[in-house]
Amino acid sequence: MAIGTGHVMRCLALAEALQRMDVRASFICRAHEGHLIELIQARGIQVFSLPESKKNQSFESRLAHAEWLGCSWEEDKAETIRVLDNLRPTPDWLIIDHYAIDAQWEQCLRLYVHGIMAIDDLADRSHHCDILLDQNLYFNADARYAGLIPSSCLLLLGPRYALLRPEFKEARKNLRERNGSVKRILIFFGGVDQHNMSGMALEAIQSLNRQDIAVDLVVGRSNPHAEVLQSRCAQIPNTHFHLQVDNMAQLMATADLAIGAGGVASWERCCLGLPAIIISIARNQIAIAENVGRADLGIYLGPSEIVSKDDLVRSLTTLIGNAAIVKEISSNAMVYADGLGVSRVCEALNNHRRAAL
Repeated sequence: MAIGTGHVMRCLALAEALQRMDVRASFICRAHEGHLIELIQARGIQVFSLPESKKNQSFESRLAHAEWLGCSWEEDKAETIRVLDNLRPTPDWLIIDHYAIDAQWEQCLRLYVHGIMAIDDLADRSHHCDILLDQNLYFNADARYAGLIPSSCLLLLGPRYALLRPEFKEARKNLRERNGSVKRILIFFGGVDQHNMSGMALEAIQSLNRQDIAVDLVVGRSNPHAEVLQSRCAQIPNTHFHLQVDNMAQLMATADLAIGAGGVASWERCCLGLPAIIISIARNQIAIAENVGRADLGIYLGPSEIVSKDDLVRSLTTLIGNAAIVKEISSNAMVYADGLGVSRVCEALNNHRRAAL
């Protein structure tokens, strides 16, 4: 599975918020290996499923992540149009979250929807959209999309627009005061964790030989190492294994320190003031994780290819032994994401649509 599950989860947070406002929301998903279609449907949201991509299919494209689409952009465009053309009334918004889609694809869909919002964080391709959302932290955010979007496009930039599920906002209201002491560590490297950074984190914590520190390890259903990790957790005292959870906010609120990847989880942690040791597990996470580190919202160790267990042990030892640093990171983090991003995005969608009528 090339594209992480965080893309689905942030769109799901937005879709559920819209449905609570009596706005009908549907997904169009391709049935890639490791897809989350059943999860979306279990949340009561309609899904139009596009065919699974053909194995070993190759095609030419100018986009860096074109292969993640699973077919040519022309084929994907045509299949999406067939879905939209049968929807009545015409959808107010088509919201796109995919690195292999750009202005060429978006412009072809214009006739089938009233408005288009693109969710992006790479700024590596043009968009033909009315609203662009980039919820990540960039110190040159306003300049990144210059020349890549129409002049009329509304930009929603930064973690204040982070698409977090409502339980994070609720957990923040009742959040205990963090004193910097580390007695519980949460490990979460996203839904897939192809290179098993979770296993390395377990080894690093175990090597500390701290019986007074509890561990929660969370993995997604698509994690290829899930069975091995579950078995290992069962052998380590005070270590708990969690598969495809729906109480992540509770686990983060309970934890004193996290070890994990960048992406959507960065803003979930910030919302709850959870200090983190961060290892990027995908190229698109590197710049985000670097900026999180620069802003003192976490400790960034680098991309997974260069981070060792010893690096992780050193960082764990430093933080566990210095409550003041842990507390400072927690305080800094809470300033950047408040859990209200979904509400702000919904408001922007509604206001833009009303202005167009």
